[in-house]
Amino acid sequence: VGIGLGSILCDKLASKQSASYLVPLGAAGMTLFGLDLAFAISHLSDLAVTRGTEVNLTQFITNFHGIRLFFDLFAFGVASGFYIVPLYVIMQERSDVEHRSRIIAANNIMNAAFMVVSALLILFMFSTGAQSAHIMLTVALLNIPVCALVFWKLPELVVACLQVLKLKN
Repeated sequence: VGIGLGSILCDKLASKQSASYLVPLGAAGMTLFGLDLAFAISHLSDLAVTRGTEVNLTQFITNFHGIRLFFDLFAFGVASGFYIVPLYVIMQERSDVEHRSRIIAANNIMNAAFMVVSALLILFMFSTGAQSAHIMLTVALLNIPVCALVFWKLPELVVACLQVLKLKN
């Protein structure tokens, strides 16, 4: 739902211009909400340990950290939409028409490869006894270099994002 809403918001926020300025905002949002998600998961795990039992649905949705977890997942999804949709637009705008389909195919292959590698990393972490909060923290921390790369390789988008945010305030 969050990714879908983020994708729709890209269209609404772009109006007559490219929404590519949302890429840095999406990258930073995924990192920040990913980090907070790790801490929310950790607090919910602590709640289960304190009670000596699993947290049921009522306890989950009435607990601050449960609500926080829902919010973080939703916001992470919106930020992902802000990141993914404009990057596909940039990829299509900046590629030659003759090579566009190959570039998109290569991007899809890279995405699939990273999904497999991340699944293997998570499987390895679980097998070594890592908890869900540790895994989410690792994923969020691994996103920091990606976020830095976006800021470094696409500085014009960072400037555009800051200008738009300044105008909206």
